[in-house]
Amino acid sequence: MATQSQQSQIDKVLDVDVIDIKQLIATLLDKKKTILITTAVFFIIAVLYCSFRVPTYDANILLNSDLNSSGASLSSVIGGELPSILGGDQAAAKAQTEISLIQSRSVLEPVVKSLHLDVIAEPDYFPIIGKGLAHRYDAENYANEYASPFAWLSSFAWGGESIQIGQFEVSTPLKAKEFTLVNLGQGRYQLYGPQGDKLGVGAVGKPFVKEVNSFTRVYLLVNSLKSPVGVKFRLKELHMMDALQAISSKLSVSLTDKDTPLINLDYTGYSPEKTAEILDAIADQAVRQDIYRKSEQAAKTLAFLKQRIPSVQQSVYQAEKALNDYRSQSGNISLDAETKLMMQSVTDLESKIYDLKVQKAQLLQQFTERSVQVEEVNTSIVALTVQLKSLNIRLKNLPQADQVAVNLIRNAKVQNTIYTNLMQKVQQFELLKAGTVGDLSVIDYANIPYKISNKPTLLIIILVTFIGFFLSIIYVFIRKALFQGIEDPDVIESRHGLSVLGTLLTSPAQQQQVKDFQKNKVMQLKLLSELDPMDMTVEALRSLRTNLTFELAAAKNNIINISGPCPNVGKTFVSVNLAHVLSETGQRVLVIDGDLRRGSMHDYFGLSREHGLIDVLEGKLTLEHAVHRTHIDNLDMMPTGALIVKHAELLMGNKLGEVLEQLSSNYDAVIIDTAPILAITDASLVAQYAGTNIVVFADTMHDDKEIELTINRFEKAGVKLAGFIFNNMQMATTTLSNKYKYAYRYEARKN
Repeated sequence: MATQSQQSQIDKVLDVDVIDIKQLIATLLDKKKTILITTAVFFIIAVLYCSFRVPTYDANILLNSDLNSSGASLSSVIGGELPSILGGDQAAAKAQTEISLIQSRSVLEPVVKSLHLDVIAEPDYFPIIGKGLAHRYDAENYANEYASPFAWLSSFAWGGESIQIGQFEVSTPLKAKEFTLVNLGQGRYQLYGPQGDKLGVGAVGKPFVKEVNSFTRVYLLVNSLKSPVGVKFRLKELHMMDALQAISSKLSVSLTDKDTPLINLDYTGYSPEKTAEILDAIADQAVRQDIYRKSEQAAKTLAFLKQRIPSVQQSVYQAEKALNDYRSQSGNISLDAETKLMMQSVTDLESKIYDLKVQKAQLLQQFTERSVQVEEVNTSIVALTVQLKSLNIRLKNLPQADQVAVNLIRNAKVQNTIYTNLMQKVQQFELLKAGTVGDLSVIDYANIPYKISNKPTLLIIILVTFIGFFLSIIYVFIRKALFQGIEDPDVIESRHGLSVLGTLLTSPAQQQQVKDFQKNKVMQLKLLSELDPMDMTVEALRSLRTNLTFELAAAKNNIINISGPCPNVGKTFVSVNLAHVLSETGQRVLVIDGDLRRGSMHDYFGLSREHGLIDVLEGKLTLEHAVHRTHIDNLDMMPTGALIVKHAELLMGNKLGEVLEQLSSNYDAVIIDTAPILAITDASLVAQYAGTNIVVFADTMHDDKEIELTINRFEKAGVKLAGFIFNNMQMATTTLSNKYKYAYRYEARKN
């Protein structure tokens, strides 16, 4: 015959977990209180955040990136008749380059320095909500007054305070560290260092200099200070890289359209005026930097061209000298019209090829040999060279004398043309250098923004509330997955072969009185039927009484041992209230507190722990003096007695059996509340003498392994369990649940 534990193993093998949609929905409905509370907390957080958040403002500027402006580009001056080097895709790339340059240190760092954006100087607000409250006050502070501070928080700023720093410089070791400035009134202030050390007293409008040591120095100039006396301000000089990162994170640069050269600049800040000022400064610096780059490029190109002048002059001199020498020897040179036309074409081609080579040399100062710009120039050179070779072949068909004359005339004309073009370019670049115009220009400066750019309040509240709702659902499912505490007594009965004797619902009245007792609001616990005779848990106890009647009839004696696997399952609550409902039938009932370590049954009857079971087992007290009458008819109670350390040894003697046998003969029922069996051995020792052994399980507190260990512990002690009581079961909230959590209150009709 299979034992209870063996049958449990068989049932587990046959038990198959199936995902039940109805059960999932039922789980959510059962935990709706947790979900609603979590969602409400997130909703409140969202409302508070939106109420106290600091408003932000967006400013906008439009720039024109004109790629056809008269910038100082060598290709734009020399290559007038040549194919354009910048195609459509390259124009877009050029615009992206301008965007990168706008976001570079060369543009942003001068702005940071000129506007002191590397210095943080602001009032010290109350954490979390202070800054938002101050900004809301400032928005409506038309009288320019200070907000009234809380009496005990007068050092914080609440609205209307301001500080303007003319200059704040600290040595590198002190950068990014916070200083504190306290307004002393009458234009004076006290400055504190990062460690709270006093650095000295300064005056508004006068430089404050402090040599902390040979390595650190503080220089501060406060232009204005407005606040009540005692208000604190926070000062900090950032590292330049941190300041640049801060401004970059608020700056957005983008093309309005990929087919247009218009660049859009957006900046987000807390002050409308300061936001527009910063963005205007960035735009102006970007234009200045663009002009500076073009001016430098013009200067470099001009220097490059002037380096070529001496060699070109020498080539002109040599070509003209050779031509004049030939004329003096041969006389006048006479060429037909066709030869003159070919010679002119050759001259033009060689001049263009030379210009392209000059352009390539200039481009190689900025680009590599394989760059698109240089490759396009090479392509033009190759095309013109092919044409030149074709003309040279035709010229070789001329008579020898004509070939010599043509070569000399052509060389002289080419060198003169090159020299003339070169001098023209020098003059043009001298003009460009003197009045360079950049590719960037400001179309619209920033207007001072007046609309708040924060995300809409309603959207944030809805989003955060939904996140809270979603996270609470995830929490419910994760908790259920991580701890599969059994919440259906039928599962225990089917898996472990243990009969369910009763199911007790959670009693709100009992929960409330326990809380009040723990907070010393009440001095004595009451039995549940005294609190509410019609409580559904009381009705469940009466049903348990009926079931036990049959168990007691077949048991070897009238002793009922009630235990549990672990603390806080409610075994004491079950013991005293079961004893009460048994006494209501006229039976004489004795309830014994057998939890000799943490017993608290006496709290239900207004008795003390002394004079109880331990004293009887030690022979210090007789049964008559250890049994106490209670305020309930037919119900007596025996407390634990004075607590001792070696209580297990006391229970192992024969004395316990003798005492219980005598008590059994004196009462119709004896109920013993024993310690948790998985914690200590007391329960298994007492269970040897009981005719009916019951274990109490609590809803969701135990998994299969713990229940199996509990049953095995009793089996090893040679004790057969009569069944179990399922305590603290939650009322079902939906008919979708497969759990057996239904109960009904059936009251008598009132007249």
